[in-house]
Amino acid sequence: MVVALNPLKKLAIMSFWSAPLGTDCRWPTYRSFLMSWVLSTNLAKQHYRTVLVTDAIFAEVSRELQLPFIMIDECLDTQLNKLNYQLWCSPKFVGIDRHAVDSFVHLDEDVYLWNPLPERLFNERVFGQNKEDLADFFYNYRAFTSSLQVKPAGWAQYRSSYAINGGILGGSDVAFWRLFIRSHWELIGNMRCSRQPEMFITDQVAVMAEQYFLAWFCQRQNVPVGFLLEETDGKAEITEKGYTHLIGHAKRMPEVLGRLEQRVQADYPEFVERVDKGVRMLRKRFPKSRTR
Repeated sequence: MVVALNPLKKLAIMSFWSAPLGTDCRWPTYRSFLMSWVLSTNLAKQHYRTVLVTDAIFAEVSRELQLPFIMIDECLDTQLNKLNYQLWCSPKFVGIDRHAVDSFVHLDEDVYLWNPLPERLFNERVFGQNKEDLADFFYNYRAFTSSLQVKPAGWAQYRSSYAINGGILGGSDVAFWRLFIRSHWELIGNMRCSRQPEMFITDQVAVMAEQYFLAWFCQRQNVPVGFLLEETDGKAEITEKGYTHLIGHAKRMPEVLGRLEQRVQADYPEFVERVDKGVRMLRKRFPKSRTR
């Protein structure tokens, strides 16, 4: 389904690469995975023009679901055909590089914008969700550094004290983002196993290539970063901002997934039957996946 283009709305880019579905989609079931896409995209379209950057498989599923994108860009089959599928964070940078021309935001499919993002964020050169402590299990500086055959100039000198949570990423400095993206691909090219799909890459290394490297690169280039959430924000402040991000283990909590299902059934009942069809499509495409 194509919705009317409103030039007054800012651009929201979403991305998904199907290759990792061959083993695991990070959701316990395809149904909860697709329900999240329904909720995330329908909330986002209230505030932004939304485009999807994906491959042929998920483009077909998205059209079956009739997700409300103004455009579906099926470029990832060629853009990422030589990349290790465990570097699952990289597709968003393809989308930003291809579609960002002005202030923009990239949204993950597990992000729900009950309210539009604060306008102040779009005036930042770069913004993300929040600062992340490198002591978190998501990050492993030593393992990531060891994975690099060639390290970026100033790697140790400009070591960042934090990473940038990429649930939302965006900003107004598109030229800087393209500079970063070129550096990201160079970094990926210097990683051991990045071009060997059969070799295992840990989640910690994959996330470091996205969220830590962005923080490092901003520090290296002396570019300030804005954040939606402050380090002092608690549940009340996050709720007031109208923002939800189902991080990590939250995707496997039955009570959370139950609320997701109820919300879609109540607010977007026309999508429920389409989700069932989408689940069958994914099961047929990925019969050996652990996700059902």
